[in-house]
Amino acid sequence: MRRQKLESEAVAHQFFKYDYNDRGMLKWGGFFLSDHTKALKHEAAKANEPTHAQMPQKAIGDLLMVGWNRQKLMKLQLNMMDDQDEHLMTVTGMIAGYEEDLIVIEVENQYQTIRLDEIRWVKIA
Repeated sequence: MRRQKLESEAVAHQFFKYDYNDRGMLKWGGFFLSDHTKALKHEAAKANEPTHAQMPQKAIGDLLMVGWNRQKLMKLQLNMMDDQDEHLMTVTGMIAGYEEDLIVIEVENQYQTIRLDEIRWVKIA
């Protein structure tokens, strides 16, 4: 048993000394949490998103209906600030349904309810 352990340690030592190529910090890239990656993408998108002018409610409703009927990806800018109160919130997703003055939008497999009077600007993405 002792001899077998020494042989396996020698094989491991040989492997790490001559065959193993450590990639340094590259290997740590896979350890980012999905939430962190999503937050980084969200921040990058917000930095490039200008503040759009308020659209008339009729135009917003018409575009939302077109997006819902054709199952198009929609981009909405809301009259609400983000968590850091730096930018207006922008939401991109599919319209899943509506009810009176509410819409339901699917964003990354999660459903959000948004009141129509909270929407500042909308376009088909």
